[in-house]
Amino acid sequence: MTKSSASDGSQNQALALAVLNAVQNPVILVDAAGKVAFANWEAEAFFGASAAHLAKAKISSLIPFGSPLLALIDQVRERKAPVNEYRVDLSSPRLGQEKLVDLYVAPVAGEPDSVASSSRNARWPTRSTVSWCTGPPPAP
Repeated sequence: MTKSSASDGSQNQALALAVLNAVQNPVILVDAAGKVAFANWEAEAFFGASAAHLAKAKISSLIPFGSPLLALIDQVRERKAPVNEYRVDLSSPRLGQEKLVDLYVAPVAGEPDSVASSSRNARWPTRSTVSWCTGPPPAP
C-alpha cells in the first residue's frame, strides 16, 4: 500500500464518520458479541450516554427486556436480509417514556453476522431513527 492510498483510506474513513454523525437519526453498530461498537451523536442523545459509555455496554442492557429489537437482529443475521418492524416500544425507566419507534435492521455488507438497524420515532411530529449494526467498528 502506498502512502497516498493509505492517506486516501484514512480520509474516506473520516468522511464516513462525518456522514454518520451528520445523520439526524441514532446509528448504532453492534458487534457479533452484542456489544456497541459505534454510536453516532444522535445515538448518544437517544440513550443519554456518551459513545465511550455505550461502547462498554451490550445492546441487551440498553433496551428493555424482551424487546423485539434483539429478535430482529437475530433474524437478520440468520436470513441475511433486511427487516422492518413498526411501532416498537423501547420505553423504559432508563430511556424514558414515549419511545415508540419504527425499526429497520439490515445486514452490513462484507461483515459476517453484521447488521445495521435504524429506528425512527413512530409518533408525529417527532421522528427519531436509531440504527443498529453488528460487526467491527469503523476505524478512527
